[in-house]
Amino acid sequence: MLQLLNQYGGISFLKKVLTAWHEAVVEERDIRHYFINVTPDILMKDQINYMSFIMRQPDRVYRESPFQSAPLDVQVSASVFDEVMIVLRKVLTEMGVHRDLVPRISTHIIEIVEESRAQAEDIAITTWKPVDITPDNLLRFYNKQRGDARLEANNDIYATRGYAYPFWTRILRETQQLMFFASADLQEWSHMDELKKVVAQANEKVPTLKFEAVVATPLPQFTSQYTVPYQNGVPTRLFLRAARQFATFFENGMAVDKKREVLRSALS
Repeated sequence: MLQLLNQYGGISFLKKVLTAWHEAVVEERDIRHYFINVTPDILMKDQINYMSFIMRQPDRVYRESPFQSAPLDVQVSASVFDEVMIVLRKVLTEMGVHRDLVPRISTHIIEIVEESRAQAEDIAITTWKPVDITPDNLLRFYNKQRGDARLEANNDIYATRGYAYPFWTRILRETQQLMFFASADLQEWSHMDELKKVVAQANEKVPTLKFEAVVATPLPQFTSQYTVPYQNGVPTRLFLRAARQFATFFENGMAVDKKREVLRSALS
């Protein structure tokens, strides 16, 4: 989302939007409770720290009404949520955001705000500190989500059941990032030129990820990766959502090869 915001002033513009939106909501008696225990400073901090956890969605998603992703006991009535979204989109419009971008930017903002609201009401800790980012903790977390994950010899975590496509998670200590990555081998009867065509089609169909054709042994691979930072903490709800979305988007990219004439799925 930061790339979109940069054309309007970047982080300073986002701060103005959040401040104006918060003030407008709090002024309305019927909806002010949406921001109970959540200040503009909290909103701003979480937007900056968690922005990378919110993946770009297909355009059709932004044409639909956003949904509340906070736990049920934190959610407000549908009418209150709708009104809060109306106010946000009005603020963005009045601040000069192009009408075609208002749905996308507002959706990304509200997804993180829902996490801010949830954290304000959390009793148990739902955010990992950097020291908590270990292979064992990630493995336990994945396996608690009704999934199936295992720890590889190099400390990568390989997650299979419970996701649209199997993928790995790697801890990048030097850059303090967590990286999701997945791959599919080239079919033995296919060749690199066909793989490159599939990659080009996948990148057009699923702009969220960057797919690549990689030379590997014994066969070239169709691959993609996505990173999220952990130096400012990792919200477990957003982390799990990002992991699931990565697996789904990777599978969507592979779907351009419908008859599996080029790619060999790990699910086969």
